[in-house]
Amino acid sequence: MLWAGSHAMGQQPSPADRVAPRLAGGRLYEGAFLADQIGRLASLDGGVTAVRFEPGPDGRAVPPMALLPCTTLQRMEQVRHARQTEPRFRVSGQVFLYKGRNYLMPTAYQVVGGGSDQADQAPPDDHPPGREADADPSVEALVGAIETLTPENTGADAPVAAPTGDLLPDGSYLRPRTGLVGRSLEGALTFTIDNDPDADPAGPTALRLLPSRALELIESMLGETGAPARFLLSGRVFQYQGRNYLLPSLVRVAREEASGLRPGR
Repeated sequence: MLWAGSHAMGQQPSPADRVAPRLAGGRLYEGAFLADQIGRLASLDGGVTAVRFEPGPDGRAVPPMALLPCTTLQRMEQVRHARQTEPRFRVSGQVFLYKGRNYLMPTAYQVVGGGSDQADQAPPDDHPPGREADADPSVEALVGAIETLTPENTGADAPVAAPTGDLLPDGSYLRPRTGLVGRSLEGALTFTIDNDPDADPAGPTALRLLPSRALELIESMLGETGAPARFLLSGRVFQYQGRNYLLPSLVRVAREEASGLRPGR
């Protein structure tokens, strides 16, 4: 059982429990919860921010992960850009899996400073914020993996202007709603709720779908053509850079479209 269960009940996990069980190739299971993992942010191509974790007391390190867009990430980036050198963060969050690559939705963070924590005694990183350590092969591997995915599936785009419609609160739950799943002008898969007459798949008010096993399922249902189709979706909504994103938890084809959609091969 993942240690997150004991953490939720107020019990502190042992150091050996801080890295969740892994799949083959070092990937973590979707739904795993990481807590108090120390690392630094890294800027990747396409406006993606990743976190590069430091080894724990046992010498093991969680592989670097792209961070999913949310208000917590936006605040971390603000801290980063306000510093002269790369800050170290103690990050907690939930892991998601998309096309064999892990992504982390950060739920809490703390800037690591001085103190009694042994991990806090690591030497400072003199790289200025926004620059990557070229010699880190793990980050280079992450960059290569991200580049093989389409831009819409890597998380956030470059900063965009605030949309004209009202934004849903970060972390809010979207009850099961029917709407259209289609591609935005940038190629991102979006969900436009039926009763929102001002939204369209190419506009900023549509909810962009975030990388997860649920997104893989939606893509398989759309098939090779990827033509827009109506789905019943629910999930958690996040806000980043003036745009809403959706992590689907319930995925169903709308009844009137069910006969025309089949899982992709």
